[in-house]
Amino acid sequence: MGFWEKAKGTVVTERKEVIDLQAKLSKLELSDIDYIYNLMAERTYRGKELEQATTTYLKIKFIKQSLEYQGEQNEQKETKNS
Repeated sequence: MGFWEKAKGTVVTERKEVIDLQAKLSKLELSDIDYIYNLMAERTYRGKELEQATTTYLKIKFIKQSLEYQGEQNEQKETKNS
């Protein structure tokens, strides 16, 4: 048996994992969104990227507000249940 025959037996084929990005993004926590929000707010945008950045910024801001609202609602429920 030659070198290449031995090598073929020991080489592990690479596995590709399919990621459901929507499921991953829906699991972002407030701290994750807050981090992205701050990164976007600190950066300077120019030219064509300004429109995309504005759209993304507004989406992130909306998600951040939703998560903050959910957190407030959960705190109120916990307080009432105590």
